[in-house]
Amino acid sequence: MSASDVEKSWDSLLRVREAVGLCEEPAGQCYFRLETENGRSAVSIGRPFRSSAHSGPVVAVLLDPEIPVPPASRADAVFSIQDLIRVRTIRAGGLPRPVLRLFGTYLPYAFSSMHARRLGRAFAVSHLAQSLDGRIATLAGDSKRIGGPKNLVHAHRMRALSDGVIIGSRTLRRDQPRLTVRYVEGRQPARIVLASSPEGLVALTSVEGGDVYLLGSDGSSAPPGVNVVPLHGADGLIPTSEILRELMARGIRSVYIEGGALTASRFLGEGNVDVLQVHISPLILGSGLSSFRLPPVPDVASSLRLAYHAFTPVDDGMMVVGTIARPDDPKGAS
Repeated sequence: MSASDVEKSWDSLLRVREAVGLCEEPAGQCYFRLETENGRSAVSIGRPFRSSAHSGPVVAVLLDPEIPVPPASRADAVFSIQDLIRVRTIRAGGLPRPVLRLFGTYLPYAFSSMHARRLGRAFAVSHLAQSLDGRIATLAGDSKRIGGPKNLVHAHRMRALSDGVIIGSRTLRRDQPRLTVRYVEGRQPARIVLASSPEGLVALTSVEGGDVYLLGSDGSSAPPGVNVVPLHGADGLIPTSEILRELMARGIRSVYIEGGALTASRFLGEGNVDVLQVHISPLILGSGLSSFRLPPVPDVASSLRLAYHAFTPVDDGMMVVGTIARPDDPKGAS
């Protein structure tokens, strides 16, 4: 493999995501080739193809623990995915460490559409960057330097692996984000705003990117080109399960929830976050906007907990990534 190992491997992940999205049947394994003569990765869902000395390495991904590990003649490298996001390297196949780290972090999200079909709703990943004292922004709303450059690249990788990005109305007005993929290669996700009015949507419609959706408004005065989804709920709050089912019906099978705290906390509190990513930076703001806004619990034993989780260094901080423990499934296994 050449000096652009990570870029080629990232492109392979995008090809896997595309192939998985087109596969309607459940599959227990996936094979893909890191390099081909035409520059595009070959992908096979559910069926191996032989390794060849005249092409790049073949990678096997096992999604079912009952499937036996393929021999080296079928796959140079073998990974197993368990608990939604736990990647186990069974055989490294001589892949460079940066590529192994890339697969360890992002390979699970290439299969989000499979989980969505099983759940009957869009698969949801929530991400936030916070200080050591649990703040995602100052009282004035400044949050730009909490995450760091590598966290920004991570966010753009997750956007590229997701069908849609979700934010709330306050985040739209305060940050005026573009919600596009710019720091890596990848398809532009749909940009989804939960709001009762179209205020601030020009920040999205004025730049090129994925389709724009407005959920929770009747669409009056919405800018041209905005897809209005007039969902309503008690006290103006739409149940997050209804949001994810509606998005699934529109072909959006995976979403990346980028904020703000109220929006992320609603999905989390209603049990509709499948994977939580929290980037913790070595900063202390002292005061500011809190990361989570959930109802109080009577004791520590009643707290919301992560099931499987891992810690990944990012810039000078640490990202905690985990699945959410369910009351009927305390280990959080999928």
